[in-house]
Amino acid sequence: MTDHREKFKSSPAAMARYSRERARNAELTRETLELKHAGWSFRQIAERHGCSVVTSSRRYNKALAKYVPEQLVATERQASLDRWENILRSDLEMMAQAKARGDIDGYVKLHNAAMQIEDRRIIVLGMQAPKVLVLQEEKVEATPQETELQTLLAQAKEANEARRAAMGAPAPDETTEEKAA
Repeated sequence: MTDHREKFKSSPAAMARYSRERARNAELTRETLELKHAGWSFRQIAERHGCSVVTSSRRYNKALAKYVPEQLVATERQASLDRWENILRSDLEMMAQAKARGDIDGYVKLHNAAMQIEDRRIIVLGMQAPKVLVLQEEKVEATPQETELQTLLAQAKEANEARRAAMGAPAPDETTEEKAA
């Protein structure tokens, strides 16, 4: 990546303009953090700064990452998890009561609320599955042990197929084809 100063070497005016924009963005990012902690919504902050709600949200997240100490973030994260745990425990108790009363609608609503809490906890704890998974094949030469294991697996598969055929059971592929038809 090239340094931004390289782009503006021939134009001091452009460099000055770029520096002013960076300073203004830094100030807006800092102010976004202060306003959000004061209770402002992202929509109110966006209107004040003349930007979109998404931009104000990004500035806030950037400010959190830059200005808030990791210990404070960890403490806040744990406090949120504790609150969610208490709500979840309460919801589970109310679900049991609703089920005992035969209140199916109440049970379903509480179940959905509990699942939303659990989904949020998974995200905060970083346990969610990746949104996009990219796998790259890499050619690696098999070791003698791996080759032997592959041979043993192939022999076991053949033995299972022979046993299945002797018993008159359909092969797994035939069952799958029958279900599809």
